[in-house]
Amino acid sequence: MIKVKLADLTIGIKCPAATQDLELNTKNRNNAIQADYIQYGPLNVDEPGDYWEKIADHWDTTEEAAKKSLCGNCTAFDISPRMKECMPGETSDEDGELGYCHMHKFKCHSARSCYTWAKGGPIEDDDISIDWQTKGEEEQLDEKREKRKKKKKSSGKKDACYYKVKSRYSVFPSAYASGALVKCRKVGAKNWGNSKKNESIEEALDPQEKKELRTIKMQLNKSAAKHARQAKQATDIAQASEKSSNLHAKQVKTIDKMLGEELIPGGLGSELTGDVEHQHKKIADMHNISVEDVEKQIQKGIEVEMEHTSDPEYAHEIAMDHVIEDPNYYDKLVKLKLEAKRKLTSKPSSETNLRDWFKRKGSPGKTGGWVDCNTCRNGKCKPCGRQEGEKRAKYPACRPTPAACKESGRSKTWGKKSAKEKNNERINRKF
Repeated sequence: MIKVKLADLTIGIKCPAATQDLELNTKNRNNAIQADYIQYGPLNVDEPGDYWEKIADHWDTTEEAAKKSLCGNCTAFDISPRMKECMPGETSDEDGELGYCHMHKFKCHSARSCYTWAKGGPIEDDDISIDWQTKGEEEQLDEKREKRKKKKKSSGKKDACYYKVKSRYSVFPSAYASGALVKCRKVGAKNWGNSKKNESIEEALDPQEKKELRTIKMQLNKSAAKHARQAKQATDIAQASEKSSNLHAKQVKTIDKMLGEELIPGGLGSELTGDVEHQHKKIADMHNISVEDVEKQIQKGIEVEMEHTSDPEYAHEIAMDHVIEDPNYYDKLVKLKLEAKRKLTSKPSSETNLRDWFKRKGSPGKTGGWVDCNTCRNGKCKPCGRQEGEKRAKYPACRPTPAACKESGRSKTWGKKSAKEKNNERINRKF
Protein backbone atom coordinates (compact mmCIF):
# COMPACT_ATOMS: atom_id res chain seq x y z
CA MET A 1 0.00 0.00 0.00
CA ILE A 2 1.40 3.47 -0.92
CA LYS A 3 0.88 6.08 1.77
CA VAL A 4 0.47 9.68 0.73
CA LYS A 5 1.32 12.54 3.03
CA LEU A 6 -1.37 15.01 4.10
CA ALA A 7 0.56 17.85 2.50
CA ASP A 8 0.18 16.18 -0.90
CA LEU A 9 -3.61 15.73 -0.45
CA THR A 10 -4.79 18.96 1.11
CA ILE A 11 -4.60 20.77 -2.21
CA GLY A 12 -7.10 18.43 -3.88
CA ILE A 13 -9.36 17.75 -0.86
CA LYS A 14 -12.45 19.97 -0.79
CA CYS A 15 -14.80 20.69 2.09
CA PRO A 16 -17.74 18.25 2.43
CA ALA A 17 -20.63 19.31 0.22
CA ALA A 18 -23.09 19.72 3.13
CA THR A 19 -20.87 22.34 4.80
CA GLN A 20 -21.15 24.54 1.71
CA ASP A 21 -24.72 23.79 0.62
CA LEU A 22 -27.40 24.84 3.13
CA GLU A 23 -30.22 23.01 1.28
CA LEU A 24 -28.27 19.72 1.19
CA ASN A 25 -27.28 20.08 4.86
CA THR A 26 -30.91 20.71 5.90
CA LYS A 27 -32.12 17.74 3.84
CA ASN A 28 -29.56 15.36 5.41
CA ARG A 29 -30.29 16.68 8.92
CA ASN A 30 -34.06 16.25 8.49
CA ASN A 31 -33.51 12.70 7.24
CA ALA A 32 -31.46 12.01 10.40
CA ILE A 33 -34.26 13.40 12.60
CA GLN A 34 -37.03 11.42 10.88
CA ALA A 35 -35.24 8.11 10.28
CA ASP A 36 -36.27 5.48 12.84
CA TYR A 37 -32.75 4.07 13.06
CA ILE A 38 -31.08 7.49 13.66
CA GLN A 39 -33.44 9.78 15.66
CA TYR A 40 -31.07 12.78 15.85
CA GLY A 41 -31.95 15.15 18.77
CA PRO A 42 -33.08 16.68 20.95
CA LEU A 43 -34.37 19.56 18.86
CA ASN A 44 -33.99 22.02 21.75
CA VAL A 45 -31.03 21.24 24.01
CA ASP A 46 -32.45 23.37 26.85
CA GLU A 47 -35.89 21.69 26.69
CA PRO A 48 -35.25 18.11 25.58
CA GLY A 49 -38.66 16.76 26.64
CA ASP A 50 -38.67 12.93 26.81
CA TYR A 51 -35.86 12.52 24.26
CA TRP A 52 -33.25 11.20 26.72
CA GLU A 53 -35.81 8.86 28.26
CA LYS A 54 -36.53 7.33 24.80
CA ILE A 55 -32.87 7.03 23.85
CA ALA A 56 -32.13 5.40 27.22
CA ASP A 57 -34.89 2.83 26.57
CA HIS A 58 -33.43 2.20 23.11
CA TRP A 59 -29.96 1.54 24.53
CA ASP A 60 -31.37 -0.19 27.66
CA THR A 61 -29.52 2.13 30.05
CA THR A 62 -30.18 5.05 32.38
CA GLU A 63 -30.86 8.64 31.36
CA GLU A 64 -27.65 9.77 33.06
CA ALA A 65 -25.59 7.31 30.99
CA ALA A 66 -27.46 8.25 27.81
CA LYS A 67 -26.74 11.97 28.34
CA LYS A 68 -23.00 11.18 28.34
CA SER A 69 -23.21 9.59 24.83
CA LEU A 70 -23.21 12.83 22.82
CA CYS A 71 -22.22 13.84 19.29
CA GLY A 72 -19.28 15.65 20.92
CA ASN A 73 -17.59 12.33 21.83
CA CYS A 74 -18.82 10.29 18.81
CA THR A 75 -16.17 8.71 16.60
CA ALA A 76 -17.64 10.35 13.45
CA PHE A 77 -17.81 13.92 14.92
CA ASP A 78 -15.20 16.09 13.16
CA ILE A 79 -13.93 19.32 14.76
CA SER A 80 -10.47 19.27 13.17
CA PRO A 81 -8.81 22.59 12.15
CA ARG A 82 -9.52 22.00 8.45
CA MET A 83 -13.18 21.21 9.17
CA LYS A 84 -13.57 24.37 11.31
CA GLU A 85 -12.38 26.35 8.29
CA CYS A 86 -15.18 24.70 6.26
CA MET A 87 -17.81 25.87 8.77
CA PRO A 88 -19.49 29.24 8.14
CA GLY A 89 -19.15 31.79 10.97
CA GLU A 90 -18.89 31.02 14.68
CA THR A 91 -18.93 27.28 15.50
CA SER A 92 -19.33 27.28 19.30
CA ASP A 93 -21.83 28.49 21.94
CA GLU A 94 -22.43 28.04 25.68
CA ASP A 95 -23.89 24.51 25.16
CA GLY A 96 -21.10 23.18 22.92
CA GLU A 97 -19.73 23.50 19.41
CA LEU A 98 -20.67 22.73 15.80
CA GLY A 99 -18.92 19.91 14.00
CA TYR A 100 -19.39 17.68 10.93
CA CYS A 101 -20.91 14.19 11.13
CA HIS A 102 -19.14 11.92 8.62
CA MET A 103 -21.67 9.18 9.34
CA HIS A 104 -24.81 11.08 8.22
CA LYS A 105 -23.25 13.95 6.18
CA PHE A 106 -24.49 17.09 7.95
CA LYS A 107 -23.36 19.73 10.47
CA CYS A 108 -24.36 18.56 13.94
CA HIS A 109 -24.07 20.02 17.48
CA SER A 110 -21.88 18.41 20.12
CA ALA A 111 -24.67 18.54 22.76
CA ARG A 112 -27.02 16.33 20.73
CA SER A 113 -26.98 12.56 20.09
CA CYS A 114 -28.54 9.79 17.95
CA TYR A 115 -29.12 6.01 17.93
CA THR A 116 -25.99 5.41 15.81
CA TRP A 117 -23.59 7.01 18.34
CA ALA A 118 -20.22 5.23 18.59
CA LYS A 119 -17.46 5.76 21.15
CA GLY A 120 -14.07 7.13 20.11
CA GLY A 121 -14.41 10.79 19.15
CA PRO A 122 -14.18 13.54 18.44
CA ILE A 123 -11.92 13.85 15.36
CA GLU A 124 -9.39 16.62 16.06
CA ASP A 125 -6.58 15.70 13.64
CA ASP A 126 -6.58 16.80 9.97
CA ASP A 127 -5.11 13.48 8.78
CA ILE A 128 -7.92 11.51 10.38
CA SER A 129 -10.45 14.04 9.08
CA ILE A 130 -9.25 13.63 5.48
CA ASP A 131 -9.17 9.85 5.90
CA TRP A 132 -12.81 9.82 7.06
CA GLN A 133 -13.92 12.14 4.25
CA THR A 134 -12.13 10.27 1.44
CA LYS A 135 -13.42 6.91 2.66
CA GLY A 136 -16.95 8.24 2.81
CA GLU A 137 -16.74 9.69 -0.69
CA GLU A 138 -15.32 6.43 -2.05
CA GLU A 139 -18.16 4.49 -0.45
CA GLN A 140 -20.70 6.86 -2.05
CA LEU A 141 -19.03 6.45 -5.42
CA ASP A 142 -19.02 2.67 -5.02
CA GLU A 143 -22.73 2.71 -4.18
CA LYS A 144 -23.50 4.85 -7.24
CA ARG A 145 -21.42 2.58 -9.48
CA GLU A 146 -23.16 -0.51 -8.10
CA LYS A 147 -26.62 1.01 -8.69
CA ARG A 148 -25.60 2.01 -12.20
CA LYS A 149 -24.37 -1.50 -12.93
CA LYS A 150 -27.57 -3.09 -11.63
CA LYS A 151 -29.72 -0.73 -13.66
CA LYS A 152 -27.70 -1.35 -16.79
CA LYS A 153 -27.79 -5.09 -16.22
CA SER A 154 -31.56 -5.19 -15.69
CA SER A 155 -32.60 -2.80 -18.46
CA GLY A 156 -29.87 -3.21 -21.05
CA LYS A 157 -29.61 -7.00 -21.29
CA LYS A 158 -29.96 -7.83 -24.96
CA ASP A 159 -29.73 -11.60 -25.25
CA ALA A 160 -31.25 -13.97 -27.82
CA CYS A 161 -34.65 -13.75 -26.10
CA TYR A 162 -34.61 -9.94 -26.34
CA TYR A 163 -34.21 -10.00 -30.13
CA LYS A 164 -36.61 -12.91 -30.61
CA VAL A 165 -39.43 -11.33 -28.58
CA LYS A 166 -38.83 -7.93 -30.19
CA SER A 167 -39.27 -9.44 -33.66
CA ARG A 168 -42.62 -11.01 -32.65
CA TYR A 169 -44.28 -7.92 -31.11
CA SER A 170 -45.16 -4.84 -33.15
CA VAL A 171 -45.25 -2.71 -29.96
CA PHE A 172 -41.99 -3.06 -28.03
CA PRO A 173 -41.45 -2.51 -25.18
CA SER A 174 -44.91 -3.24 -23.80
CA ALA A 175 -46.57 -5.15 -20.96
CA TYR A 176 -47.26 -8.17 -23.19
CA ALA A 177 -43.74 -8.14 -24.63
CA SER A 178 -42.21 -7.94 -21.13
CA GLY A 179 -44.22 -10.97 -20.02
CA ALA A 180 -43.10 -12.89 -23.09
CA LEU A 181 -39.48 -11.89 -22.45
CA VAL A 182 -39.63 -13.30 -18.90
CA LYS A 183 -41.09 -16.59 -20.16
CA CYS A 184 -38.51 -16.82 -22.94
CA ARG A 185 -35.66 -16.45 -20.47
CA LYS A 186 -37.18 -19.18 -18.28
CA VAL A 187 -37.35 -21.79 -21.05
CA GLY A 188 -34.58 -20.48 -23.30
CA ALA A 189 -34.67 -18.77 -26.69
CA LYS A 190 -34.51 -22.11 -28.55
CA ASN A 191 -37.60 -23.49 -26.81
CA TRP A 192 -39.74 -20.34 -26.72
CA GLY A 193 -42.15 -19.46 -29.51
CA ASN A 194 -41.43 -22.47 -31.76
CA SER A 195 -44.83 -24.12 -31.39
CA LYS A 196 -48.13 -22.80 -30.12
CA LYS A 197 -49.88 -26.18 -29.92
CA ASN A 198 -49.14 -26.66 -26.23
CA GLU A 199 -49.48 -23.01 -25.29
CA SER A 200 -52.94 -21.79 -24.34
CA ILE A 201 -53.98 -18.16 -24.21
CA GLU A 202 -54.50 -18.47 -20.48
CA GLU A 203 -50.88 -19.57 -19.95
CA ALA A 204 -49.65 -16.62 -21.99
CA LEU A 205 -51.28 -14.10 -19.64
CA ASP A 206 -49.77 -12.92 -16.38
CA PRO A 207 -51.96 -12.34 -13.27
CA GLN A 208 -52.26 -8.59 -13.85
CA GLU A 209 -53.40 -9.11 -17.46
CA LYS A 210 -55.96 -11.69 -16.33
CA LYS A 211 -57.29 -9.26 -13.74
CA GLU A 212 -57.64 -6.49 -16.35
CA LEU A 213 -59.43 -8.85 -18.77
CA ARG A 214 -61.87 -9.95 -16.06
CA THR A 215 -62.65 -6.29 -15.29
CA ILE A 216 -63.30 -5.62 -19.00
CA LYS A 217 -65.44 -8.76 -19.18
CA MET A 218 -67.58 -7.57 -16.25
CA GLN A 219 -68.05 -4.15 -17.86
CA LEU A 220 -69.04 -5.74 -21.19
CA ASN A 221 -71.57 -8.02 -19.46
CA LYS A 222 -73.16 -5.01 -17.76
CA SER A 223 -73.28 -3.11 -21.05
CA ALA A 224 -74.75 -6.12 -22.89
CA ALA A 225 -77.46 -6.52 -20.23
CA LYS A 226 -78.31 -2.81 -20.46
CA HIS A 227 -78.60 -2.92 -24.27
CA ALA A 228 -80.71 -6.09 -24.05
CA ARG A 229 -83.15 -4.31 -21.71
CA GLN A 230 -83.33 -1.31 -24.04
CA ALA A 231 -83.87 -3.58 -27.07
CA LYS A 232 -86.65 -5.46 -25.26
CA GLN A 233 -88.35 -2.18 -24.36
CA ALA A 234 -88.09 -0.99 -27.98
CA THR A 235 -89.42 -4.35 -29.24
CA ASP A 236 -92.35 -4.23 -26.82
CA ILE A 237 -93.20 -0.69 -27.98
CA ALA A 238 -92.95 -1.72 -31.65
CA GLN A 239 -95.12 -4.81 -31.11
CA ALA A 240 -97.73 -2.78 -29.24
CA SER A 241 -97.78 -0.17 -32.03
CA GLU A 242 -98.13 -2.88 -34.69
CA LYS A 243 -101.00 -4.53 -32.83
CA SER A 244 -102.72 -1.18 -32.44
CA SER A 245 -102.25 -0.41 -36.15
CA ASN A 246 -103.62 -3.81 -37.22
CA LEU A 247 -106.59 -3.41 -34.91
CA HIS A 248 -107.44 0.00 -36.35
CA ALA A 249 -107.09 -1.36 -39.92
CA LYS A 250 -109.51 -4.20 -39.13
CA GLN A 251 -111.96 -1.73 -37.61
CA VAL A 252 -111.79 0.40 -40.81
CA LYS A 253 -112.46 -2.70 -42.96
CA THR A 254 -115.44 -3.65 -40.78
CA ILE A 255 -116.90 -0.16 -41.17
CA ASP A 256 -116.30 -0.31 -44.98
CA LYS A 257 -118.20 -3.60 -45.16
CA MET A 258 -121.02 -2.18 -43.06
CA LEU A 259 -121.25 0.84 -45.35
CA GLY A 260 -120.80 -1.28 -48.50
CA GLU A 261 -117.81 0.80 -49.62
CA GLU A 262 -114.80 -0.47 -51.59
CA LEU A 263 -111.33 -0.91 -50.16
CA ILE A 264 -109.86 0.76 -53.27
CA PRO A 265 -112.43 3.21 -54.70
CA GLY A 266 -112.43 3.81 -58.46
CA GLY A 267 -111.00 0.40 -59.51
CA LEU A 268 -112.21 -1.67 -62.46
CA GLY A 269 -113.94 -3.99 -60.00
CA SER A 270 -116.07 -1.16 -58.58
CA GLU A 271 -119.02 -2.24 -60.78
CA LEU A 272 -118.95 -5.83 -59.42
CA THR A 273 -121.41 -6.59 -56.63
CA GLY A 274 -122.15 -9.58 -54.45
CA ASP A 275 -119.84 -11.96 -52.68
CA VAL A 276 -116.39 -13.08 -53.92
CA GLU A 277 -117.63 -16.17 -55.79
CA HIS A 278 -120.28 -14.10 -57.57
CA GLN A 279 -117.67 -11.51 -58.59
CA HIS A 280 -115.30 -14.24 -59.92
CA LYS A 281 -118.17 -15.70 -62.00
CA LYS A 282 -118.92 -12.26 -63.49
CA ILE A 283 -115.25 -11.87 -64.53
CA ALA A 284 -115.31 -15.38 -66.13
CA ASP A 285 -118.46 -14.48 -68.11
CA MET A 286 -116.87 -11.16 -69.10
CA HIS A 287 -113.92 -12.93 -70.84
CA ASN A 288 -115.76 -16.15 -71.75
CA ILE A 289 -113.41 -18.35 -69.69
CA SER A 290 -113.95 -20.76 -66.81
CA VAL A 291 -114.25 -19.67 -63.17
CA GLU A 292 -111.27 -21.94 -62.35
CA ASP A 293 -109.01 -20.02 -64.76
CA VAL A 294 -110.12 -16.74 -63.19
CA GLU A 295 -109.41 -18.02 -59.66
CA LYS A 296 -105.94 -19.32 -60.72
CA GLN A 297 -105.06 -15.91 -62.14
CA ILE A 298 -106.37 -14.09 -59.06
CA GLN A 299 -104.42 -16.46 -56.74
CA LYS A 300 -101.21 -15.74 -58.69
CA GLY A 301 -102.07 -12.05 -58.48
CA ILE A 302 -102.50 -12.17 -54.70
CA GLU A 303 -99.03 -13.79 -54.31
CA VAL A 304 -97.48 -11.05 -56.48
CA GLU A 305 -99.32 -8.14 -54.86
CA MET A 306 -98.53 -9.35 -51.33
CA GLU A 307 -94.96 -8.23 -52.06
CA HIS A 308 -96.30 -4.65 -51.86
CA THR A 309 -98.92 -4.92 -49.09
CA SER A 310 -99.56 -6.96 -45.96
CA ASP A 311 -103.36 -6.97 -46.41
CA PRO A 312 -104.72 -10.01 -48.39
CA GLU A 313 -108.02 -8.21 -49.09
CA TYR A 314 -106.22 -5.27 -50.71
CA ALA A 315 -104.09 -7.71 -52.72
CA HIS A 316 -107.27 -9.57 -53.82
CA GLU A 317 -108.98 -6.39 -55.03
CA ILE A 318 -105.85 -5.23 -56.95
CA ALA A 319 -105.55 -8.71 -58.55
CA MET A 320 -109.23 -8.61 -59.61
CA ASP A 321 -108.71 -5.19 -61.27
CA HIS A 322 -105.78 -6.59 -63.31
CA VAL A 323 -107.63 -9.80 -64.30
CA ILE A 324 -110.67 -7.74 -65.43
CA GLU A 325 -108.29 -5.77 -67.63
CA ASP A 326 -106.49 -8.89 -68.98
CA PRO A 327 -107.44 -12.48 -67.98
CA ASN A 328 -103.80 -13.62 -68.60
CA TYR A 329 -102.19 -10.60 -66.89
CA TYR A 330 -100.14 -12.52 -64.30
CA ASP A 331 -99.01 -15.25 -66.75
CA LYS A 332 -97.65 -12.50 -68.99
CA LEU A 333 -96.00 -10.81 -65.98
CA VAL A 334 -94.08 -14.03 -65.12
CA LYS A 335 -92.88 -14.35 -68.75
CA LEU A 336 -91.71 -10.73 -68.76
CA LYS A 337 -89.65 -11.35 -65.60
CA LEU A 338 -88.01 -14.44 -67.11
CA GLU A 339 -87.14 -12.55 -70.29
CA ALA A 340 -85.62 -9.74 -68.22
CA LYS A 341 -83.37 -12.28 -66.49
CA ARG A 342 -82.30 -13.84 -69.79
CA LYS A 343 -81.29 -10.43 -71.16
CA LEU A 344 -78.42 -10.43 -68.66
CA THR A 345 -76.53 -12.76 -71.10
CA SER A 346 -75.66 -12.21 -74.77
CA LYS A 347 -77.57 -15.32 -75.91
CA PRO A 348 -80.87 -15.41 -73.99
CA SER A 349 -82.39 -18.06 -76.25
CA SER A 350 -79.75 -20.70 -75.42
CA GLU A 351 -78.70 -19.76 -71.89
CA THR A 352 -80.92 -20.44 -68.89
CA ASN A 353 -78.31 -20.95 -66.14
CA LEU A 354 -74.66 -20.36 -65.18
CA ARG A 355 -73.54 -23.63 -66.83
CA ASP A 356 -74.82 -22.41 -70.21
CA TRP A 357 -73.02 -19.09 -69.75
CA PHE A 358 -69.70 -20.80 -69.07
CA LYS A 359 -70.14 -23.03 -72.13
CA ARG A 360 -70.81 -20.24 -74.62
CA LYS A 361 -67.07 -19.63 -75.16
CA GLY A 362 -63.95 -21.73 -74.87
CA SER A 363 -61.45 -23.84 -76.73
CA PRO A 364 -62.57 -25.52 -79.96
CA GLY A 365 -63.38 -29.21 -79.86
CA LYS A 366 -65.60 -31.56 -77.92
CA THR A 367 -64.65 -30.42 -74.44
CA GLY A 368 -65.82 -26.78 -74.71
CA GLY A 369 -66.01 -24.41 -71.73
CA TRP A 370 -63.48 -21.90 -70.45
CA VAL A 371 -59.74 -22.44 -70.76
CA ASP A 372 -56.89 -22.57 -68.25
CA CYS A 373 -54.49 -19.72 -69.15
CA ASN A 374 -51.62 -21.42 -67.32
CA THR A 375 -51.67 -24.28 -69.87
CA CYS A 376 -51.68 -22.22 -73.09
CA ARG A 377 -49.00 -23.17 -75.63
CA ASN A 378 -48.95 -21.73 -79.18
CA GLY A 379 -52.51 -20.48 -78.93
CA LYS A 380 -53.94 -23.79 -77.64
CA CYS A 381 -55.12 -24.20 -74.08
CA LYS A 382 -56.48 -27.01 -71.95
CA PRO A 383 -60.04 -26.74 -70.59
CA CYS A 384 -60.45 -25.02 -67.25
CA GLY A 385 -62.09 -28.08 -65.71
CA ARG A 386 -59.58 -30.83 -64.99
CA GLN A 387 -60.26 -34.45 -65.86
CA GLU A 388 -60.44 -37.05 -63.09
CA GLY A 389 -56.96 -37.78 -61.76
CA GLU A 390 -55.36 -35.00 -63.83
CA LYS A 391 -52.65 -32.93 -62.07
CA ARG A 392 -51.37 -29.48 -63.05
CA ALA A 393 -48.37 -27.46 -61.95
CA LYS A 394 -50.43 -24.40 -61.05
CA TYR A 395 -53.93 -23.69 -59.84
CA PRO A 396 -56.19 -23.04 -62.91
CA ALA A 397 -56.57 -19.43 -64.06
CA CYS A 398 -59.78 -19.55 -66.14
CA ARG A 399 -60.79 -17.19 -68.96
CA PRO A 400 -63.52 -17.53 -71.70
CA THR A 401 -61.09 -17.88 -74.65
CA PRO A 402 -57.35 -18.28 -75.32
CA ALA A 403 -57.35 -14.68 -76.64
CA ALA A 404 -58.66 -13.45 -73.30
CA CYS A 405 -55.58 -14.92 -71.59
CA LYS A 406 -53.53 -12.13 -73.16
CA GLU A 407 -55.37 -9.57 -71.04
CA SER A 408 -53.78 -8.47 -67.75
CA GLY A 409 -54.77 -10.65 -64.81
CA ARG A 410 -54.35 -10.29 -61.07
CA SER A 411 -50.58 -10.05 -61.38
CA LYS A 412 -47.73 -10.58 -63.84
CA THR A 413 -48.59 -14.31 -64.09
CA TRP A 414 -51.88 -16.15 -64.00
CA GLY A 415 -53.01 -18.30 -61.09
CA LYS A 416 -51.24 -18.93 -57.82
CA LYS A 417 -47.50 -18.27 -57.60
CA SER A 418 -45.13 -21.10 -56.88
CA ALA A 419 -42.93 -21.06 -53.78
CA LYS A 420 -39.94 -20.14 -55.96
CA GLU A 421 -41.76 -17.19 -57.52
CA LYS A 422 -42.89 -15.94 -54.11
CA ASN A 423 -39.33 -16.18 -52.79
CA ASN A 424 -37.97 -14.25 -55.81
CA GLU A 425 -40.54 -11.48 -55.33
CA ARG A 426 -39.70 -11.24 -51.63
CA ILE A 427 -35.99 -10.90 -52.46
CA ASN A 428 -36.74 -8.22 -55.10
CA ARG A 429 -38.79 -6.19 -52.61
CA LYS A 430 -36.02 -6.40 -50.04
CA PHE A 431 -33.18 -5.29 -52.32
